[in-house]
Amino acid sequence: MKTSITLFCLLLICGNVGKAQTESWNVIPQKAVDTIRTVFPDAGEITWKRSADHLRARFQNGLEESESITLFFDQGGHLLDVLRNIQLDQLPEDVIYSATSTHKGYDIKEAYQVEHDRPEALYELHLQKRGEQMIKVRINARGYLVTHVPAKR
Repeated sequence: MKTSITLFCLLLICGNVGKAQTESWNVIPQKAVDTIRTVFPDAGEITWKRSADHLRARFQNGLEESESITLFFDQGGHLLDVLRNIQLDQLPEDVIYSATSTHKGYDIKEAYQVEHDRPEALYELHLQKRGEQMIKVRINARGYLVTHVPAKR
């Protein structure tokens, strides 16, 4: 009997903790909103998207139609990454060479400069090969592959 009561209490507690985490994640953290308004005062309309482990905010910055910025936050509203889209002709030659030589047959579809808490320039590239799923890689300005980025971001 004691075991049954203990198990019931554990289930009740664990169930409520999970529910509280889910409910709190349904609200955009004020800290995230404040960060955008402080760092990017010219931010246009913000589009928010949630995933299991992060929150993504995307907006146009200022008058430049082609300049979109994407920010990633954790559930507490702490800034994780800032990605600024850039034109392919703005990529350093070493980055292009690295991407095309290590991923033969892939085309660069999108390019972003990663700007948050980085000691050196870092670029995120979205690569696509005909008939295959897009992959995301990060390459530093010297052409070194830093990491593959999870596909669900």
